[in-house]
Amino acid sequence: MDLMSMVELVNLKPDCNLDEVKLLCENAEKYACKGICIPPYYVRTATRLLESSKVRVGTIIGFPMGYEAIASKVEEIKRGVNDEIDEFNIGINHCAIKNNDWTYLKNEIDSITRAAHLRGKIIKIIIDISLLEKDETQKVCNLCGELDVDYVAITGLDNQADLELITFVRKNLTTKVKIKYMGNINSLQEVEKLKSFGVHCLELPLEALSLFEVPLKQ
Repeated sequence: MDLMSMVELVNLKPDCNLDEVKLLCENAEKYACKGICIPPYYVRTATRLLESSKVRVGTIIGFPMGYEAIASKVEEIKRGVNDEIDEFNIGINHCAIKNNDWTYLKNEIDSITRAAHLRGKIIKIIIDISLLEKDETQKVCNLCGELDVDYVAITGLDNQADLELITFVRKNLTTKVKIKYMGNINSLQEVEKLKSFGVHCLELPLEALSLFEVPLKQ
């Protein structure tokens, strides 16, 4: 796999503006990135700008802690489909995890995955691994595999010492479920190492493309 094809350019800053989103789209298309992830507000603009490219447009729901009700998340997916979103990154309810409410979690993951898959869209379940015990991470991974989630997106990782946690996640997912990494990356060597540990997708801000030694479109 070409390393650039693993990259999902992201700008989720609360104050990001239209010009920044356009710049994200232009660079993602120029360098054949895997996709972009932007606030829902900008999705229609991005899908129009990228309609002739293979770059996938994604957005985020229920991030970071997933407090929103299941019905609310499902409704956001339906609305996003109307805006022609390709992929949904969705935070699951970490409070439910901490209360061992696995019935709720199963219902939540099943509901949002079905809502996306029925419309031909990709679902990425976000977990903040820094908040979870290993047995909790294992149970979430098992549910994601059981319910045919497309990706588990891992946040809460800060450095290479956390690679063993990625290995643990990979071990507890089915082979069909891919891993998205949402953490700091400081070198191309780290990108290659993450790939070797079973990561399929990397979420990076635009400026991080400098790691690949390419000139950014300004």
